[in-house]
Amino acid sequence: MATILLIEDDGELHAMLSESLTLAGHRVIGSHDGLSACNVLETDEPIDLLLADLVMPAGHPHGLALARMARHRRPDVAVIFMTGYAEFLEEVAGEKILVKPVRATAVLEAIVASLSDRSA
Repeated sequence: MATILLIEDDGELHAMLSESLTLAGHRVIGSHDGLSACNVLETDEPIDLLLADLVMPAGHPHGLALARMARHRRPDVAVIFMTGYAEFLEEVAGEKILVKPVRATAVLEAIVASLSDRSA
C-alpha cells in the first residue's frame, strides 16, 4: 500500500481518517498543521500521496503551498485536497478535491484512483 502524509487540523477528522487509512493498509504520517507538514516534507521520508486540507490555521502554509512543496521535492507524489469551503474550489480546478464532510470510503476511493493514475 501507500505512505500518505495526512495534513488535517481538525482533530476528530484527522483521527478518523488516520484510523481508516491505517486499517486499509496504508502507512500514515500525520500532521495537524502546515508547519509540521513542512518539516516532514524536508526529510527524505518516502511519501506516495499528500492528503491535505486546503485551509490551515493562521500563520501556517495552506494546502496549495504544501502541495507545491511536496511536488517540488517529490515530482511523482499524488495529491488530494479536502475543504469545507466552497469558495476555494476554483483555486484547485483540475486537482482532485473532496468536499467536507468526507466519508472514509470516498477518501479511500480517491486514494486508489490517484495512485493508479500516478502509476499509469
